[in-house]
Amino acid sequence: MKGQRIVFVDERVVEIEDYEVEAPSGHQVLVKTTASLISAGTETTMLALPLDSPRALTEVPWPAYPGYSNVGEVVEVGRNVDGFAPGDRVLTMGIHSTYTMLDLGGDRPDYIEKVPESISDVSATFGILGSVAIHGFRNISTQIGDSCAVIGQGVVGQLVGQLARIGGCCPVIGVDLFSERLESSRESGFDHVVDASSRDTEEAVMEITEGRGVDLGLEATRNPATLKTLLKIGALGGNIVIVGSLPGTVDISLWTELQHKELSIHGIWQPRAPIDGNHYYPWTQRRNRRVILDLIADGRLKVDHLVSHRPRIEEAAATYEMILRGGTDWMGIAFDWT
Repeated sequence: MKGQRIVFVDERVVEIEDYEVEAPSGHQVLVKTTASLISAGTETTMLALPLDSPRALTEVPWPAYPGYSNVGEVVEVGRNVDGFAPGDRVLTMGIHSTYTMLDLGGDRPDYIEKVPESISDVSATFGILGSVAIHGFRNISTQIGDSCAVIGQGVVGQLVGQLARIGGCCPVIGVDLFSERLESSRESGFDHVVDASSRDTEEAVMEITEGRGVDLGLEATRNPATLKTLLKIGALGGNIVIVGSLPGTVDISLWTELQHKELSIHGIWQPRAPIDGNHYYPWTQRRNRRVILDLIADGRLKVDHLVSHRPRIEEAAATYEMILRGGTDWMGIAFDWT
């Protein structure tokens, strides 16, 4: 049996590749993909930079196979598999491909999670990016009533802002240059939005917080210059958290906006969340993803309005080109494999 998968064969070059799909054996599970969500930050960093660049996220040479938010249906299982059967809908970290083969044996089995019946396949793909957002929120100490600003209102920015509200932050402020995304932020439940294309962000945030600044500032863009803004709007003793994929460098004022205000800057990378938890830190990657699925299932985390495009695999090259252009004509993008 043959399948197809998306492959980056060179910088900014996207192709579709045929490959052989074998039957599962032993502890293997074969999943047929129905939807896979693009992680715009990670995947465009892979695509737009040579993979041997010091700034790249991986040292794997071309070709590179993107994707890690995959939902599908189990079609066949190996003889030693327990707990999964054909017909089960599951969330995996499979690439953008027709089929995903998972190995559930050994000390580090591949990730697989059953999808709640009340969640659509597309909504369930947010379980992985949602865990990126929740890992960022877990790594700082917040209190009910802490003010929060999220710069960047793409998918991760809106997810982490919603999680901040669920966690008791108030007000939660969304900041972006694009009014279309800010309309989506209102639907996500943000208390305030700031259009940075028409108003000074520092002035607006200080007005909303009555001159205090925000206790929690979250960076969810691909522009390192936004770190300067977060330092300016941070309250005394505030926390600045970098959640998204942020390439590049920036000069900051160590005294005026960092030391003088006793701010803390946190770099967050979801793969640092533990595989095996303990009583000091029980929030494993698997548990975080399960929490996201449960929050989506009971309606507290809204994701359907974040999906702007459902391209077919044949549209992969044009889709990534659209993302690399930036702009306001896309938000969450989930490939349709049905």
